[in-house]
Amino acid sequence: MIAHHSPPYIDTILSEVFRWAPPVPLALMHRSLEPDVYKSCYFLAGTTIIPNVHGICHDENRFPEPSKFRPELFLNENTDFDPMAMGGFGYGRRICYLALNSSWLTIAQILAAFIIFPKRDENGKEKLAPPEWNSGLVM
Repeated sequence: MIAHHSPPYIDTILSEVFRWAPPVPLALMHRSLEPDVYKSCYFLAGTTIIPNVHGICHDENRFPEPSKFRPELFLNENTDFDPMAMGGFGYGRRICYLALNSSWLTIAQILAAFIIFPKRDENGKEKLAPPEWNSGLVM
């Protein structure tokens, strides 16, 4: 069992945060420079593509029960999937490593400084409130 404050577990928490609640549900538009085929779909040169990051990160074939927060998904499986590369802080060589590293350090500091546990009801049973989401578009 990996201690919850070890660096590999912090990596899995960060990956799961970006998978579970992608900061950018629809990625920035891209334009294909040349014709391309993806899964039997043909795209002309100049086609505008808008990746559905939320849909990719909540694919039930890859992530059973995608609405549950489960960092352990990234311990031994899904190691080929990098939710942090899905555009929350940029893409490829334009990714903002300062933001990614700051996120990692924030999680590490929270885990080092606090004991985190869910609320309990009057019978002592763990009580998790469902997450509340707001939608919107920031431009």
